[in-house]
Amino acid sequence: MSVSYEMTYTVYLNGAPDLLAQIPAVAREVAEEYIAHAETVFWDQSPAYRETAQLFCDAAEQVVEAGETVCRLEQEEGDDRHGVMDAFLTALDTRLPQLALAILAVYLDAEYTHSRLFNFLYSPAGSSSLHLKDFYGYESRRDALPNESWIPYSWRHFTPSGPPFAHAHGSITPLGSWGEEKAMVEQALTSDGLLESLHAFPYIKETGDLIKKTETGYDFDMCSSIALTKVGANPDCFLSPYFQAHEASYRALCAAMREKRCFLHLEISEISHLDRNWGRTSEGLWHFLLYSDGVRLRALFPWNRITGFRYRGACSEPLIHGIYHALTGYAFSDLDKPEQYLIRLSLEDAVRAYDPFGKPMEQLTWSAGQVEEAASSFVEAHRNALLPLVEPFLPAAPESCAPAPSDRRFAGKKFILKGMWKGAPLEEWKPTVEALGGKVVQRMTADLDSVVCGNHAGEPFRNACKRDLPLLPAPYLEYMMQ
Repeated sequence: MSVSYEMTYTVYLNGAPDLLAQIPAVAREVAEEYIAHAETVFWDQSPAYRETAQLFCDAAEQVVEAGETVCRLEQEEGDDRHGVMDAFLTALDTRLPQLALAILAVYLDAEYTHSRLFNFLYSPAGSSSLHLKDFYGYESRRDALPNESWIPYSWRHFTPSGPPFAHAHGSITPLGSWGEEKAMVEQALTSDGLLESLHAFPYIKETGDLIKKTETGYDFDMCSSIALTKVGANPDCFLSPYFQAHEASYRALCAAMREKRCFLHLEISEISHLDRNWGRTSEGLWHFLLYSDGVRLRALFPWNRITGFRYRGACSEPLIHGIYHALTGYAFSDLDKPEQYLIRLSLEDAVRAYDPFGKPMEQLTWSAGQVEEAASSFVEAHRNALLPLVEPFLPAAPESCAPAPSDRRFAGKKFILKGMWKGAPLEEWKPTVEALGGKVVQRMTADLDSVVCGNHAGEPFRNACKRDLPLLPAPYLEYMMQ
């Protein structure tokens, strides 16, 4: 076992409302029993037990209040709180045997390899079969999961070998001044055509299980041959089969989104993963802001938590660098790691699709001159198809705005500017914003008009989400300044 590790639990509890209503009492009992004997343990985890008990109480009470039968919650553990979730889950399984539990416990070696193991644990109603006393997570376990809709689709269809494979759980939240266009988005998200354009695994009679409407937006859980991180970074490119089939409504939606400054917050959590046989993994939490340039959907990349970027097939690396340079004139190494990762995934898939060299990239061994020639030839033949893959990340000087002295369109408005846009920090817009009557501040307060986010806005973006402060993609503020 690694000296440093992390365990992420995603838990589904299924039962009648009166059964779910008993969860808080059991959770409090577990915490109280531990705290009463805390002096007998090697190190005191009382705060972790109190926090976890409250997690179960809050989740169960919300579900019972809504009259639902499935409770979902998440928790992370590390070296400092080992075994806490095991204690609560074991107690629920034994004291409420009619409760059905399905658990994804992902073990991460956080010190050495950053490798992950996926454990699927299941205890059906009427039994207490979790047996977590000897469960450590780093020894992969896979209990048989029934094909029931309350258990996530991607858990039931988890196929850790054999391409294609990608798996993601997350949410889509409409933000901004949406009107009737919101119905267009809902129609697209709930239609079979959108899922088909993602090359989803068979989901006959289970479409409603893949994308579900919630109070704030939509939750999704799916398997696909396209990594959802790539779709988030390049929605217009990877969803083009669907958009082409609905071109008129898609263009109308994009025009309305731009004019009304409405957008979508795409959060990809739990797992975002391509088949290990392809040698690529993307594990962590990703956030995208999907906006419109007036003609098509675009994406900002404000925040992510990544446990590691790993590539295999080093022989293909110079080729990808050469293709990017031939396309843009910029060096691939000038990009930061997340951007390198997303662009590389897209370009590798493009090379595989066109197969210009007749054998896998991992088997390509060329000299530097041969790589440059091959990359240039490939780009010359497919430039129009390749450019959309890298355009969102192209460095460029921001357009300067010179407002008239009498133009005070932002009078009384307060902004926070965070992140990068077109290769420059948004803070450079401060003189223009203030010349238009606005005020640029650093502290997040309730009277803010917008937290303006560019790529890699970082923790300010996360804080704005947590505090429910108004967000604005940087391209929209640029549009407002023109």
